[in-house]
Amino acid sequence: MLRTPQEKKRLSYTKDRRNVYRANDKASRKSLPAKKKRASRSYRRRANAPLLHTSTELDSDIVIEQRLGSGYRYVVGSKMPDKPLGEVLIRKLKNRANRGMNQTEATQAKLKQIRRKAGQP
Repeated sequence: MLRTPQEKKRLSYTKDRRNVYRANDKASRKSLPAKKKRASRSYRRRANAPLLHTSTELDSDIVIEQRLGSGYRYVVGSKMPDKPLGEVLIRKLKNRANRGMNQTEATQAKLKQIRRKAGQP
């Protein structure tokens, strides 16, 4: 099935994705597991701390139950999905216009063109 250049451009604006988190796109492979490991490690340390600093056996059972019962796990963030190319370009043009980098008439024309090609209202 052959597509016209206009169809290809429209599909590019809607299907192509861009990283908007402003971090290396490969970093989340390593950073999320590292955050989970760090959170679990701190939870284990907090849970084992009462075992190291108890004075009597009766005291230790009560303290351990209280500390372990009040423990909580850290919530680790999740990955952010990439944004469609059309949305990214629209946001960039608006930011440039707000900073005075582009003339407003030219920016409005470009925005209209991108929205039309991306199939946005």
